[in-house]
Amino acid sequence: MHALLFGLAVFAFTLAVHVPLWRLRVVAPTVRNLVLIHLAVAAGAVAVVLAVPALAAPGAADLVRGLLVGWFSFLAYLSQYMAVELDSASAVMLLHVAAAPPEGVTEADLLGLLDDEDVVLSRLRELVGSGMVGERDGSYRLRWKGRLMIGAVRFVRRWYTPDPVGG
Repeated sequence: MHALLFGLAVFAFTLAVHVPLWRLRVVAPTVRNLVLIHLAVAAGAVAVVLAVPALAAPGAADLVRGLLVGWFSFLAYLSQYMAVELDSASAVMLLHVAAAPPEGVTEADLLGLLDDEDVVLSRLRELVGSGMVGERDGSYRLRWKGRLMIGAVRFVRRWYTPDPVGG
């Protein structure tokens, strides 16, 4: 029982840290940063448990089991988080750039995808700033980071898209 409570506490504290950091834009809202937040929370939880004898687990095995419960809870959350992000403006724009011919797409092409010009321009700056998309001569093309992200987006989309009826 101790392992279960410890793991769920680690997961809950990860969410308690993650949500304000995203809302206040303290860190970039990337999956990598979300994983780093979870790892930092887990390391902090272990340090607290080791430093405060009253919180100590009955044994090291319970501590490891608790960390595993926290990790797998986090992975379940992460899969849902990525599914929600699939319909984000950034994902839509990345998929459009990925499907573009070798000469890339223009800002005007991307502005035609979504209704809100401010969203498109701010997300485009974020994509360029993160290194996922590169700009040259007014055209935007995927860079290696964008290719990696598109691979993950396509995988998750296939995972969450139901099979056709009778297929």
